[in-house]
Amino acid sequence: MIKDLLDPDEYPGLYQVLVKQDRVPFEHVHYDEIEGFNFQAIKLAYSEKQRYHHTLLHLDKMCSLLISMLEDDSFLLVTEAITSREDFITFILAILYHDFVYNPLVKDNEERSSESFRKRFNSEDESYDLKRVLEIIRSSDLTKEVKEGSLEDLFRNLDCEGFTNSKENLLKNELNIMKEYQFLSWEEYQKGRREFFNKIVDFRIG
Repeated sequence: MIKDLLDPDEYPGLYQVLVKQDRVPFEHVHYDEIEGFNFQAIKLAYSEKQRYHHTLLHLDKMCSLLISMLEDDSFLLVTEAITSREDFITFILAILYHDFVYNPLVKDNEERSSESFRKRFNSEDESYDLKRVLEIIRSSDLTKEVKEGSLEDLFRNLDCEGFTNSKENLLKNELNIMKEYQFLSWEEYQKGRREFFNKIVDFRIG
């Protein structure tokens, strides 16, 4: 059971979305009953030793922000993108599995994560849109274009929020990213981060 694997004090956002759900504006979802869903596997994946930023805490922060946005009707991006229980389940599954495969040494983690999801889940399940989950996971690649106001647009905003919402969070998250890429030279790391932040600027403004 998910509730036995999650500390509500350590991961309040994940616990709210997956277990408690009293702040979720849709009928209760029993994720453990979705064929292919395995929170133990998720927990193990996001606890791998090469991860410092791409951890359960990253997922927790995305879920916490999503809940806050759902409770505030002024966030049109949320109200326009998530219009049904199916949309919500689709979106949560994408959050949980978007970094399921993460290896800093390769450049196709998004594709690998989406492929892992496709192999694990049943395309006949009508409680969520499997094809859309895969599209959302792939949209975490900032080189891909996304439609404004879409689930992909919302996802990308949540995924990048830790690098744009405050200087304190930026420094904390950047330090963790640096640890994940400690095998690079300082020059290589700086070049890669400049490219990353330029993509965020293009996404936010464009």
